[in-house]
Amino acid sequence: MRLLRDLLDLLWPRHCLACGALIRTDAPPLGLCLACHGRLAAIDPLASCATCALPLARGAVLQQCGRCLADPPEFDCLTALWRYETPLKEVVQAFKFGRLDFLGAHFARALGQALAGRGLEEREWTPPDLFVPLPLPWPRRLARGFNQTELLAWPLARQFDRPCPRALARRFFAPRQTGHGRKERARAAHFRVRNARAVAGRSILLVDDVLTTGATVRGASAALRLAGARRIEVAVIGWTPLEAPPRTN
Repeated sequence: MRLLRDLLDLLWPRHCLACGALIRTDAPPLGLCLACHGRLAAIDPLASCATCALPLARGAVLQQCGRCLADPPEFDCLTALWRYETPLKEVVQAFKFGRLDFLGAHFARALGQALAGRGLEEREWTPPDLFVPLPLPWPRRLARGFNQTELLAWPLARQFDRPCPRALARRFFAPRQTGHGRKERARAAHFRVRNARAVAGRSILLVDDVLTTGATVRGASAALRLAGARRIEVAVIGWTPLEAPPRTN
C-alpha cells in the first residue's frame, strides 16, 4: 500500500492549496499539507456565542453576546467550523472558483462531525427536518454555473438521512409585505420560500459556506420564519471575525 501511494504521488503530484507545497496522497483532507491543516483556526462552541459564534469573555454567564441579546436574529443557533482566514480562505476560494467539487464532501463530513458532537453534548438535540442550501444571487449562479452551497448541503443531508430541497430562492425585486414586523419584513425581502407548506412547522438547517456580517443568513432565516418554520439552525464552514460589541451580559 505504501508503494502504491508513492507511485500515485509520483504520477499525479498534488500541491497544497494554501502554501503550494507538494502533498502526499495520505495527507489530511481539504487539499492542505499537514502544516497548513494544523493552522486551521477552529471555533470553540463552548467559548463562543451560541447564536453568532462571537467569542465570549471568560466566565460569561450567558451563552449569547451583547449583539444577539440586543438584536436577536431569526435563527436559533449557529454551528461554525473555522475562522475564515488563511489557510481556510484559500481552500474555500478553490472550492468556489476552482471547481474542486470534491471539497464539498470533505467540508460536509467535517460539519457532520460537528453536528454529531452537538447531539452528544445536547441530549435533546436531533437533526433538523430539512437541510436547506442558501441560494446564490442569479447573476452569480449564472456566471459560476453551480451553487457551491448545494455541493456542501447535499452530502451533509445524506449523512443524517434528511431531505435537502431548494426551499429558498432569491427575489429579483423585493415586494411589499404586510402583516409582520417591519424589521422582520425588511430582512426577508430578498428571499422567497418556494413551498411554504413544506416549511411550516418544520425545523430547518440552513447551510452556507462562509458567514461574514450575517445579513444574508438573517434574511434567509426571516423568510423561513415568515413561512412558518418552527426552528432554524445555521451551519457554515467559515466564520469571519467581527469586532465585538459592548457587552450587556
